[in-house]
Amino acid sequence: MRNYYVIIGKNATCPQHGKEIVLNAKYRFTGNPNNDYEVCFSKATCPIVENPKLHEDEQNEEYKDLDCPVQNCPLLDDFPKMWDSRNPL
Repeated sequence: MRNYYVIIGKNATCPQHGKEIVLNAKYRFTGNPNNDYEVCFSKATCPIVENPKLHEDEQNEEYKDLDCPVQNCPLLDDFPKMWDSRNPL
């Protein structure tokens, strides 16, 4: 399962806008023979940051007028580097 990924969501409150959001983290399965569910952090995304990248017809209205000036949001760095994908974050 070394080349497979899983997306795990985590609820958070945006420090800039005070909105409840779901951050998504992409984890890669490690191929650990002792734990088939072990995953390694790859990257995290925020719906407020990702929304403007979508085509206008595909954008979520809830985030349409929001902008994020934060370059390195601490919420996106607050994911464990290794995780058991059976467990919620």
